[in-house]
Amino acid sequence: MSQIFISYSRKDASFATQLSNTLAQSGIDVWIDLRDIHAGSKWSDSIQQGLDQSQVMILIVSPDSMASENVSDEWQYFLDHKKPVVPVMLKPTKIHFQLNRIQYIDFNNLRFEAAFDKLEVELVRQGIIVNTNSMGLSPDLPILNPPFAHIRSNLSSRNYQLAIAFIILAVATIIVLVSLNIPNIPTTSQPTLTASAATFSGPGGGAASSPAAIYTVSFQPENTFLIRVTSYDFVNLRSGPGIEFEVIATGAEGQIYEALAQARGFDTEGESIVWYQVLHATSGRKLWISSSVVEVENTTTATLPPPPTLPGGGGVD
Repeated sequence: MSQIFISYSRKDASFATQLSNTLAQSGIDVWIDLRDIHAGSKWSDSIQQGLDQSQVMILIVSPDSMASENVSDEWQYFLDHKKPVVPVMLKPTKIHFQLNRIQYIDFNNLRFEAAFDKLEVELVRQGIIVNTNSMGLSPDLPILNPPFAHIRSNLSSRNYQLAIAFIILAVATIIVLVSLNIPNIPTTSQPTLTASAATFSGPGGGAASSPAAIYTVSFQPENTFLIRVTSYDFVNLRSGPGIEFEVIATGAEGQIYEALAQARGFDTEGESIVWYQVLHATSGRKLWISSSVVEVENTTTATLPPPPTLPGGGGVD
């Protein structure tokens, strides 16, 4: 069974071939019509077979692919069968409303290598086995996301299943502890953020080296600890402290949030950095934002503007 089905417009064939070859170098089995439809085969039967045998679809998004009936039939078929579709933005265009809610990988604004790294992380999250040597990650890097592909070659199928079950249990335990230990925070306090692995006051710092070190909060009166989004037009708000967690919402440049807690988690380069927990006003959920895209407000007079109405698509961390 092929792992990846690439759906694209023939006008984007050059990029589709480059992407297919790079995925193959990462040890990923790719189905693409340029290579997998053999002479004498019926085109529609071959496409059907490729769709049925593939686990995940990479949809190359461009004006041409969004106008293609064949491409539309392919991703609709995948969604109808509850299979994951990963859009990659090659050229800006209006996206079908059924795809607009799916986080896409931006190959339009990022260098190919940087965007491909993000794509690999998403594919691993979808259960695709990727050669970690191609991801720019150290095999010993302690992260909670499924990038444990270096273990997979050394474990039997049963041991691998036990390892995955242990990871899921650990993540569930962390979520329960966070929900029990982080209270609703008054808006007129200066938080002192404390972890079991290290104790420190104010934003930044800390000695924890894993997202498992979730911080709890205490307060000092008089001042307000706010953070402001300073980088890019839109930034990601995730369900946990690190890129391995799901993107729930986005925030706009200039948006001000009150920090509820902080933890150390991993960024897109595999580095351990500080993540802040903030309250997303629209959904009422407590989400996490990377410290690399915010700065701490030094004034006590800053006001919290209402959340903006954001367009479709994703942000940055």
